[in-house]
Amino acid sequence: MGHEASIAGVYPVKQQLISVVGILTADVVAAVVGKSIRVISLTFTISAATNIRWLSAANNISGLMEFADSGGLTNSEKTGLFWTNVGEALRLDVDAAATVAGVLTYIEVAGA
Repeated sequence: MGHEASIAGVYPVKQQLISVVGILTADVVAAVVGKSIRVISLTFTISAATNIRWLSAANNISGLMEFADSGGLTNSEKTGLFWTNVGEALRLDVDAAATVAGVLTYIEVAGA
């Protein structure tokens, strides 16, 4: 989404807005052929009490995270918080009527 930097000059860092509304599983970052999506930072708020989890296509890549009304999270790790399987989309599953809004940064890693 416009802003790019690099990690050790090897992987371009990309940014993606998070905007998921309602009880659903939504693509946050589309699948990239031959690459894994590695999340290195994220910040988001949640409008109502809900549970969320991050998915690689249909596979869990995070545990179930429980949030109170008006909750949120900020976290980062330069080696990656979690990542998808190669060629799979990064998805967010929300299990209650809530709005999840924020931003994440990620890198695409070939064959990781």
